[in-house]
Amino acid sequence: NYGANFLWPVTTSFTAPPAIAAFVANNEIPFNFATRATVTAGVRYVLPVPESVGEIVFNADYYWSDKLPFSGTFSPSYDLVNARLDWNGIAGGPIDLSLFGRNLFDKEYQSTGAAAGAFLGFTTAIYGPPRTFGVELRYRFGQ
Repeated sequence: NYGANFLWPVTTSFTAPPAIAAFVANNEIPFNFATRATVTAGVRYVLPVPESVGEIVFNADYYWSDKLPFSGTFSPSYDLVNARLDWNGIAGGPIDLSLFGRNLFDKEYQSTGAAAGAFLGFTTAIYGPPRTFGVELRYRFGQ
């Protein structure tokens, strides 16, 4: 699977109301928190095992985001890789087991901008979560 998003936001016309005209630096609207491009791609593979074993599925995905504009500055671009292994219906029963990893290469990245005080000389950003591993166990009632 794959997907992409491409934006080229441009202000074509803008007139500031008189009450705020003195505070507007130019006649363009800043498109904060909108990256110009994001791309994602993934693979899903179902292992060919006997039905009595259950269903074993491997998923992996890649995500890339262009730099993120906010309050006159930019958070840098970043990319992430995630993976998941599911064993559904273990031995034909109602139990599923999953192992997953997110941000597998432990990238440090700014997922979004936050408060900005350029007039005070600072901006802040919210960082994305570090590498995470986990296990999920599910029991399906009524089977």
